[in-house]
Amino acid sequence: MPLDLISIGVGAAAGGIATAIALNLGVRKVRSAPLRVSPLWGVDDVRSPGAAPPRIMTEYIGEGVAIPDGARILVPKTSLATVPPDVLARAEVRTHAEVHTNVVIGDDRVLVVSGALRPKTWAASTLDEAAVARLKAEFQRLWESAEPYFERVTVAEAGEFAGRMVEITGTAGDLVDYQSRKMLKVTDREGRSVSVVTKDAGAAGFQGATVRVTGRVKGDGAHPFIEARSIERVATEERRAAVPVR
Repeated sequence: MPLDLISIGVGAAAGGIATAIALNLGVRKVRSAPLRVSPLWGVDDVRSPGAAPPRIMTEYIGEGVAIPDGARILVPKTSLATVPPDVLARAEVRTHAEVHTNVVIGDDRVLVVSGALRPKTWAASTLDEAAVARLKAEFQRLWESAEPYFERVTVAEAGEFAGRMVEITGTAGDLVDYQSRKMLKVTDREGRSVSVVTKDAGAAGFQGATVRVTGRVKGDGAHPFIEARSIERVATEERRAAVPVR
């Protein structure tokens, strides 16, 4: 269920206008750590040295917000278009209908934004353990049932989406060893192909079959390949009906 609201009222005088912020931390009150409230913040403010990239839940990502590589981002499906292409290429993005809050979660602190992620939007940060634990749990709950982002493209188009998550459908062919993994050649009906790198020990079982591959496009423009997250067999009839969309 959505996070329970508590109000954290913060007044800020600016030209005689008081700005109040109501932020959701999912706990009755913040006991152990003070709040720091400011319109000057960055996503990396929650990241301790050597810690994993932050987790983000937001209804909207505005221009000018720096998102670090490897961040995990949850947005409503209707807001997917607000995620910049370079972020889609560097972060792991999923969509979920229950995202109704704007938070950035680190290992031991959180940043709760009063609106969508835009520069100079008022936000509060805290080290409160109960708040951090609650928001981590909520993020994980939604993440596990969220829909991963990918672009459904043709085999020929895959190389145009460097860094991005894509889904392709084609016929699995030649298989070779590649840096302790396997590289599988996937070809479309016009004879165009792309290489797929996988850790799947049973990759040889896909040879000759029509497969659906989901993964991230890697490599340079001349020699792109897909680092597979999943490979599954597809019925021939389903392949004929599939029409890649942008």
